[in-house]
Amino acid sequence: MRLDSIDSNNVVILGESFTALTMTYKGCVKPHVIIDIWEGGSSLYGWDFINGCIDRLPMLVKTKCQLLGDERYTQVRPVIEVIGNEEGFTEKVYSKLPEESQINWLNIMSEGGFMLRSGWCSMLRKLKNKTAKISRIYGEVKYIHLDKSAIKVGWRKEVRYSKAIITMPLPYILPRIITTNNVIKRMSNNIKLNYVSLYVMTIVVSKSEVKLEEPKIIKVGRKGLLTALIYLLPMDEIYNLSNSILIYVLSPITLNLLKPELSSRILSELKRINLPINFKSIYFYRDYFERYAILGKFKDDIRNLISILKDYGIDLLGRLGAWRDVSICDILKN
Repeated sequence: MRLDSIDSNNVVILGESFTALTMTYKGCVKPHVIIDIWEGGSSLYGWDFINGCIDRLPMLVKTKCQLLGDERYTQVRPVIEVIGNEEGFTEKVYSKLPEESQINWLNIMSEGGFMLRSGWCSMLRKLKNKTAKISRIYGEVKYIHLDKSAIKVGWRKEVRYSKAIITMPLPYILPRIITTNNVIKRMSNNIKLNYVSLYVMTIVVSKSEVKLEEPKIIKVGRKGLLTALIYLLPMDEIYNLSNSILIYVLSPITLNLLKPELSSRILSELKRINLPINFKSIYFYRDYFERYAILGKFKDDIRNLISILKDYGIDLLGRLGAWRDVSICDILKN
């Protein structure tokens, strides 16, 4: 994924991702424009909260890494509780994935590590501000015409490029790539991109409601429950808020379960497992669907696709663009 420096007025980046903003900030790429479906679409953008933000997912790294020079970390060693059994917890992920995953992030969360103080959302937003002079276009990508070196976004006229760097999710991009010889379409028809999605509920409650002095993880292996992992974090650990508890509830799901009543079902499950919170005391609540949370294997047909697209001036990069699961620190280093 390492890039040599690229300097052209016609470099276009698709995806306002952490990868895209990092390599732009570091000067690896000098894009003419960054295109994405909507502003704040990255998983790392977080939720607005008080005078800052909180992460949409609990994100840990194994080692501390630096980019802007002001990064501070807190080491997190969560206490583990299991409801049901470990096998039931593991099955909730692998029953939805017909192959081995690249990285099971639920296991990574359980192992502990380092959390960035103020959240990774704060770093992404700083990077966004530091690259603010670069033009942005937000809208649905209609097509990428390789023979014309043109990208159509929403109602706008085509954007021409000499080189395009794509960090948007590969399953979103592939159906939108056009060539007159249909070579990419034929390749795409044979590529199966497997993944597990996560429905993530983010809750903030008063510390007076939950007696919690250190981070805690509850693995839910009980059958019949969608909930797989509950992450409880005193907010003074990361966000310098001494009177609040941050709770993430993560449930591996498929698209057919993404319905309006899902949140009510998850809250009902939390009551069934006797999560010690007064639900009337919740003063912050958001839910989020992370479609490409856990990726299936990287296969040779994806590698071949990446190679052919390079001949058309297209680079697939980043976790979802290249379909290679990596940690945040890997992105910062590379």
